[in-house]
Amino acid sequence: MATTPGRKAYPSSPSSGDAKSSPDDLSLYILTFNCGRTPVQPDVFAPYLFSALNDHERPPELLVLCLQELAPIAYAFLGGSFLTPYLDAFREVVRLACKRFNSNTAGLGGGGGGGGGGGGGGGGASATDSALPSYANVVTRNLGLTAIMVFARADVVDNIAWIRTAGVGLGVSEMGNKGAVGARLGYRLNHNKPHDSRSGSGSGSAAGGNNQQGANEEVMQLTFVAAHLAAMEEALEQRNEDYKNIVQRLVFVPEKKSTSKPKKRDRDEHEQTESESEPLLQGQEEEDERPLLHHQQQKDTTINQGGSATTAAAAAAEAENGIYSAQSYLFFAGDLNYRTSLLPPSAQDVKERFPKPTNDINDPRHFRHLLAEDQLTQQVQAGKTLHGLTEAPIDFPPTYKYSLDGKKPVILDEGLSAWPWARHRWPSWCDRIFFLQPPSPPTAAAAGGGDGGGVGYDNDDNDTTGRDCDGAVTKVSVSKYTCLPIFATSDHRPVALAAKVPLKPVKVPILPLEATTEQEDDSSNVDEGLYAQNAAAAKAAAKAPFPVDPNWRSRRASARKKELLVGLMAYLALTREGNGLLGATVVGALGGWLVLRSLLMA
Repeated sequence: MATTPGRKAYPSSPSSGDAKSSPDDLSLYILTFNCGRTPVQPDVFAPYLFSALNDHERPPELLVLCLQELAPIAYAFLGGSFLTPYLDAFREVVRLACKRFNSNTAGLGGGGGGGGGGGGGGGGASATDSALPSYANVVTRNLGLTAIMVFARADVVDNIAWIRTAGVGLGVSEMGNKGAVGARLGYRLNHNKPHDSRSGSGSGSAAGGNNQQGANEEVMQLTFVAAHLAAMEEALEQRNEDYKNIVQRLVFVPEKKSTSKPKKRDRDEHEQTESESEPLLQGQEEEDERPLLHHQQQKDTTINQGGSATTAAAAAAEAENGIYSAQSYLFFAGDLNYRTSLLPPSAQDVKERFPKPTNDINDPRHFRHLLAEDQLTQQVQAGKTLHGLTEAPIDFPPTYKYSLDGKKPVILDEGLSAWPWARHRWPSWCDRIFFLQPPSPPTAAAAGGGDGGGVGYDNDDNDTTGRDCDGAVTKVSVSKYTCLPIFATSDHRPVALAAKVPLKPVKVPILPLEATTEQEDDSSNVDEGLYAQNAAAAKAAAKAPFPVDPNWRSRRASARKKELLVGLMAYLALTREGNGLLGATVVGALGGWLVLRSLLMA
């Protein structure tokens, strides 16, 4: 990859391994960006999209864009085609960014990936273009102003076995001016083996939310969440409450099923437009697609997966469909809005404490001194939010709030004597990316041999082995965590994380179960004693801090109706198209009344 201008203004996070992807790893690239309700400029943004990749590193197999303030509230609440220009701009960013990879990545395109989902991979591509990596936009989902876009590299797109999505409003009356949206993917591990064959064809498809797995198919689950929490310095407790609401009401449901596998181009177009143009947020799934949520209905439910069947409590099913799933990796990104102070800055603060570009860590205005005041770090350490999640070390300046005059489309750190901070807000690391490490094997106490007397997992933060009950390494490995340059369209800087996860399913270690007559009568349900797919194990492994709200669906449906009403009113009052429509309606009504009046008086 060609060196990007401005990429190395600050040291990256320590690398956890070789920059080159291993056939035993899946490479991920996650970016979060508050767009400022303004379309990005693809030719300006694209050169910096992959700033978190090391030189000569292969393009990631999965690319996830977590977007906040995607569009004005009218367009965002109405959804559908109103958001197309904003989403297409990011698809074009991905297509253009792929051109920056050099010939070392030749052969990754697969010839049919449709770079950026809708704009590339056409029949008239040149030989040079066909050698470039390309991506298919396998799912795009928004809830109000927050959106998530997941791209799969063309050679691995058919490894996507199934897709589930979720959304929750956190704004006024639970509407989506603030909120979270997520995508959970099932990634085939034994599809087109070996993994590094880079085959771009196969019988599998992500289209239509096909959640069926083959009898011998192993699937690794990956969960990505884009979030936008409450703003303002003093709203610390509200941000913590927002996260609680995400845990309780962000519930993943299958994508709508398709009767047949569409063609590649049709598949991309179908999968890109999962917006909230539908009034009930995909809430009308068939009964057999609904998550298991109600305790009274699920007391004696038997869950069968991979030949293993055990009696499950309803709480386990709830936990598995929420963001804390013992079977899934979790990446949580967004404008989390945690600040570095509870009070606005004074004029003296601006002069003496606002960070400036310097490599001298002893300088009182080096950003590391302000980082010590970061609210999010303090709240996570106190166990009040993002429970159990981890963040790579921060080695970049605050990502908010910048005051721009728009004269330069992009501002690099090189050569700057001062960052253009807004003087009425504390510079803060609002934009963050966290992840949840899979649980380690059960401790002796969990196995019944210790003093704990109950379920226990060794989740020591200092443990770098991260092995599942097979002894297989399941640790998230971070390559780089950094920010992108300052763009004129937003007062936030984008933040990106490059990481790898082992190509192995996250398996729940078997735990001692309470002896029951049913178990004694049918010991075959334990599947040779290897793994327990039960709620107690799953919930304990995931350590969900709050239970899923059984009324999440009806609450979201009610909020969606309010969004449509507010969106329509905002469209008529705040947009040129709406003003024109409203004006034409008034003129038409007045004209009709005058005609009718003249006829009556004739």
